[in-house]
Amino acid sequence: MNSGATAPEWVTVAAASSDFVLVTTATGGGTAALAMDSCFSATYDNYLIIGNIFTSTTEQVYIRIQNASNVEQTADYYGAGVMMNRSSGASGGPTTKAFWSSTHILMDETVETDAATYGQFIVYVSNPFVSTCHTCFSVDFHSFDGSNFRTVKGGYSHRLAQENAGFRFYVSSGNITTSSKVRIYGLK
Repeated sequence: MNSGATAPEWVTVAAASSDFVLVTTATGGGTAALAMDSCFSATYDNYLIIGNIFTSTTEQVYIRIQNASNVEQTADYYGAGVMMNRSSGASGGPTTKAFWSSTHILMDETVETDAATYGQFIVYVSNPFVSTCHTCFSVDFHSFDGSNFRTVKGGYSHRLAQENAGFRFYVSSGNITTSSKVRIYGLK
């Protein structure tokens, strides 16, 4: 209502622009790695990655960053998190999930091989393309391993100041199946 008006006045509301911009999508290819090359750039400082990762064997899923040439980085990962779990009989946790100078980011929990079971990853990535900063990650991971539902939340870092252009999920045995879907959003 405008002041002094006796009835509502209708206006057209401008469409709001989203603060999340879809950068890329990827689907598993039935190989050990699902790589998203050149998904990071100077356009955004922060990214959101949402991935549903299906595996061909009951397996842990790992994360690595890729440098400006999209070469996967196999050292200098640090992190700490906590895991909670629930089976049909009891709850467990919190359990510390931490690593120092690792070859990858790991949740240290498996994803069951099942057509309906996957690992859900929600990953916030900060400053991947800033050459003067370490790349930081906040990860929420959820999965069923065949007997327990598990959730891991943690903070991680690739402690090498460099431009990083890509991101990958991978498994050490088996494959990431074609049912796997990943979306990467740039955050304004």
